[in-house]
Amino acid sequence: MSVRAGARKQERIRAALDLAKEVGFPDWVTVDEADFKGTFKAVPERAALSPDLNENLVVEFYSK
Repeated sequence: MSVRAGARKQERIRAALDLAKEVGFPDWVTVDEADFKGTFKAVPERAALSPDLNENLVVEFYSK
């Protein structure tokens, strides 16, 4: 995935990248910060995801 050239200047995009660098990127993602690109290397195991993630709420939201 990548961020469009025009969106790279947006403060929210830069803030999200800064926060992600601070928190750290997961092993199952590679990130090219200079080119604003990322690649999923593998599907993460459930244990590798944040315990705050509630899949049921995501499914419920998108099923409406």
